[in-house]
Amino acid sequence: MRLLKEQLKELLKYTPMLETAQVRTLLTSIEKTKSGFCPAHEGDFLYSLVRSKQSKNALEIGFKTGSTALYLLHAIIKNKGKVTSICMDDFDSIGKARELLRSL
Repeated sequence: MRLLKEQLKELLKYTPMLETAQVRTLLTSIEKTKSGFCPAHEGDFLYSLVRSKQSKNALEIGFKTGSTALYLLHAIIKNKGKVTSICMDDFDSIGKARELLRSL
């Protein structure tokens, strides 16, 4: 039974998508904030969802670090679409996140 569990765990282990490697590289190259970033598996899920639906627009509520918006933008940019992010934080606190998106 233990062997079966180990094999199943290995089979279901998360493997980052090649298509989002650029996003993960950008995120690991900058200092993480207290809020943290969107985990890679969640970012890959969002990327896959946008690409599979061929979405041209996305609305994000909660911008803070910009990491989720970066995954969305990376997927939507190929469809010539746009991402709109709504954030209640003050303008100064999201400055680094805006810079992050410009780097894509």
